[in-house]
Amino acid sequence: MSVADELANVEMAIDMIWNCKLEMAEQLLSAGTDALSLHYYSEVAFMRAILTENKNDAKICYARVDAARKQAEKDLKTYGKKVPKDGTVEDQKAACYKILRARIAQAESTLWDASVKMRMQNYIKGVFYFRKCWIYYERITALCEQIEATFGADPEPFPNYRKLKCCGDCGYGFFLFIISIVPKEWMLIVEGVGFKGNRDRGLALINQAIASEGLRVSTGILHMIWINAFFLENFPESERWLNDVLARHPQSAVMQYLGGYVYRRQGNHARAGELFNDANTNASQLPILKHYCSYEMAYDLFLKCEWDAALSGLTTFLGRGDDAPTSVRCTCAYQIGMIQVVKGDAAGAVKSMQSLIPWVRKNFEFDEFAQKKAKYIISKKGKISEFEVQYFIANTKFEGTNFQGAIDVLQAAESKVVTPDDRASYNFLLASCLQKLGQIDQALSLFGDAVAAEKTLTRDKFVVPHSLVGMAEIHVAKSQNQEAITAVNKAKNYSGYEYSQLVSWKIKKILGE
Repeated sequence: MSVADELANVEMAIDMIWNCKLEMAEQLLSAGTDALSLHYYSEVAFMRAILTENKNDAKICYARVDAARKQAEKDLKTYGKKVPKDGTVEDQKAACYKILRARIAQAESTLWDASVKMRMQNYIKGVFYFRKCWIYYERITALCEQIEATFGADPEPFPNYRKLKCCGDCGYGFFLFIISIVPKEWMLIVEGVGFKGNRDRGLALINQAIASEGLRVSTGILHMIWINAFFLENFPESERWLNDVLARHPQSAVMQYLGGYVYRRQGNHARAGELFNDANTNASQLPILKHYCSYEMAYDLFLKCEWDAALSGLTTFLGRGDDAPTSVRCTCAYQIGMIQVVKGDAAGAVKSMQSLIPWVRKNFEFDEFAQKKAKYIISKKGKISEFEVQYFIANTKFEGTNFQGAIDVLQAAESKVVTPDDRASYNFLLASCLQKLGQIDQALSLFGDAVAAEKTLTRDKFVVPHSLVGMAEIHVAKSQNQEAITAVNKAKNYSGYEYSQLVSWKIKKILGE
């Protein structure tokens, strides 16, 4: 098969993969024997394995990854690992294409391998393969620099060079960015095994990959969607990228699913619901994603405090047993239990909270938060104070971006404040809502009150570091940079509290790290 035909097949398969026509993509790629075709054949298995967390799906993914990597290594032995010096210029360029193709298949296949191992909670091997992958991406970067130095960068050194280089830029850029936002608790370990983040360079490489319109353009756009929505909180930019990629792949269930998150993050539940529903419709060849969509639609009802409808949807989801995605079972059981607490079903709440304990995954913040709260609810036999119930309702409205609704619930419940923990939690959540509504002076005062209560707290100590970061954000908004740094430095002294990774990310954003 010619290079042109090989790339044409791969590009058709990429569009099929994004549009969730996985069986068609597999059929197209299954006959390929080159490293690139074998690698994209493994990508279909990777998509299934990363979503299902199923051992059999992981086994299929590992087998395909191994085949792609072996072909890549065979090509590197045949054609070399650097720009060849022998033969005509055209011979050298042809060899460089095959070397670069092999390097990309090697790096990306190893990335799939590492990601699935981490997803299956095989952390030691996962980190080992991530390290190998990092090295492979560095070698792609070095190879591209050598190619451009030898043949020139503009016009491209040889046909389809930028299509391939796009993969290296996108992958290496993703690595550099994601490592730059690793929580401080993990940073010593991450840097100790040889990783080093660089947020600005990472973003630049991802943008460069998108501009090249190469094989990973849509992957680059996916990265820009979530980075802008969930880290930079630049929603217009995130929405722009989302519209771009949905125009490219109108039946992309994966992108529609991500879009649902983006719009929900903005409080646009109607549009989020439409996209989750679209994703559910288009995911016929990826059943596990349909299950995720059903959970998200029920979760949306939960965030709107439509308890009966949410309970029905969440219970139906969890009732699927082994078909229910492992990654959200724990959280779903916790949400069911809390709805039962709100509705006064103490026995049901205890049963639900007990059921989630076996599903807790170590080092997953949502799971560990659910476990801690579950043990507390169980210790209270399913009955907590009236303020705690109202705080939960208000906090749920806050998560659903109904900030005024959360304030209304809190203020109505103020008379039910009993303990110092109640008061500190009240001040923290009210401050958080006011901050979101732009009432930053009142928010700053309330955050300060929450921090000042530290020595009196026995249950809700998380409010102190979270409040300190809230204060730092407000100081930045008021151009009080020294005060912001002081608050951040105090927040850095805390560990082991709920959602500490969120605080770490906010600190990095404040400091521009």
